[in-house]
Amino acid sequence: HVEKGDQHRVAYVPIPSVGRYASGSISQVMLVEPAGARNEDFARVVEHLQRQRNPSSSGCGKYVAWLGRGDWEATWRFRKPSTVFTSVSPVILPGFDSHSYAKAEKLAIKSLTFAGIYPLVEDFALTRAPHWRGSYHASSYAVSDRLTPKSRYHMRVVFREKIKGPLFLGDGRYRGLGLFAASGS
Repeated sequence: HVEKGDQHRVAYVPIPSVGRYASGSISQVMLVEPAGARNEDFARVVEHLQRQRNPSSSGCGKYVAWLGRGDWEATWRFRKPSTVFTSVSPVILPGFDSHSYAKAEKLAIKSLTFAGIYPLVEDFALTRAPHWRGSYHASSYAVSDRLTPKSRYHMRVVFREKIKGPLFLGDGRYRGLGLFAASGS
């Protein structure tokens, strides 16, 4: 999903293996150009990758390309339409929650609003514990000095109707944090 100010920013998102037999190790990298972007250089990169791998158009991004060991079908949980998405890596909230869950919820609403998807949200919940096998506790992820003082939570979001991934939120979204996978519908 395109956040304000991100119209021309390409996201390089590491994709960990998650699920029933997952180790949490990085198996692929996703490149995402936001919807509505007009970056001819990125289009040429995608065309080149198309000869190498299996890139695709996405509902959230103009182009999505996957690079890595796994095959294209192994990434289905990050791309499929769903009404329920849960974070694979923690969302870095835009501020510090002062150890208050109510403040953390307000910061999460701010992230969802900034992403332009809050009106689509029916419900959400925050937790420090991971939702996915292969994911880790929110405090276990290394972050840059700029992100260190900000609160980190795993998040489960229920949408009013199905949306198509990939979905990534929060201040670490260009650093592989705040990545979501479809977890039901």
